Amino acid sequence: MPGVRPGAEVMSLAQSAAQRGPAAVLRARLDAGAGLEASGQPGAALVVVDHALGDLAALGVAGIEDPANPPLAADSVASLLQEAVAVRAAAAAQLAALPGGARGEFLRGIAPGAILGDWRYGVPASVTMAQAILESGWGRRAPGFNLFGIKGTGSAGSTRSRVVEYVRGKRVIRKTNFRAYNSLSEAMQDHARLLGSSPRYAEARSASESPRAFAAALVGRYATDPRYADKLALLADSYGLDHFNWRGRPPLSETTGLPFLAEQLGQF
Repeated sequence: MPGVRPGAEVMSLAQSAAQRGPAAVLRARLDAGAGLEASGQPGAALVVVDHALGDLAALGVAGIEDPANPPLAADSVASLLQEAVAVRAAAAAQLAALPGGARGEFLRGIAPGAILGDWRYGVPASVTMAQAILESGWGRRAPGFNLFGIKGTGSAGSTRSRVVEYVRGKRVIRKTNFRAYNSLSEAMQDHARLLGSSPRYAEARSASESPRAFAAALVGRYATDPRYADKLALLADSYGLDHFNWRGRPPLSETTGLPFLAEQLGQF
C-alpha cells in the first residue's frame, strides 16, 4: 500500500470505519499497518499498529468493567491481536540490526511471542529476546523448549542440566531441574506470565517502562550473575531490540486484573 501515511489518511480510514464498530476500526488500522510494512515504511507501520494494540488493550479493560457486554467477541480480539503482533514484529525487524543466518531467524521466530508478552504483561520485548539469546545460546541450548533457563517443572515435566550460579560472589557449577514445555509458544507464555505476575518480580514490573531498569531488577532474583543486566543491555543495543518494545499499558496489569478474554488468548 505505497504512499499511505500514519496521519490524516489513516485517521480518515479509522473515522469511516468507526461507524461500523470497533472491529472495523481495528481492521482498517491493521490493513494500513500491514501495507506500510510491506511497502518498506516500518516506522510508520509501528505507529499505526501500536494504535491498534492500544485499542485492543482498552477492549480488554472494557471487558473487565462490563464482562456481560464485551465490545468484541473474544475470538475476534484474539485473531486481531495475533495479526497485530505479527505485523509489529515484521516492521520492527526492518528497523532492528538483526544478524544474518540462523541467529537472525531465531530472533524473528521469537519476536511475536516477546511482543505479546510485552502487550499482555508489560515485560519488555527487548529484555525477553535478550534473555532468550543469553540463556539458550541463540536457541542451541534449550532442552524442552526452555529458552529462558527457568527452574522447576513445566507443562511437559523437567530436564536436568548444569547451571552456573554466583554464591557470595563466587562462581559455582551445579545440576538442577529446569522446566520443560511442549512447544516454544508454551515456553514464552510461561516466561511472560512468571515475570509479569510473580511477586518476586514486582520491582521489575514497577520499572517496565525502562527496559534497562527492568533488567537491572532481575539481578539477584532471576539470575545471580552480577553482570546479568549489563549483558542483556549489550545484546539489546547490539541488535536494536528496543524496536520490538510496545510501550502501552498492558491489559493484564496488576491494577486491572484479568480481562474477559484471558483464557481465549492463552493459545498465543
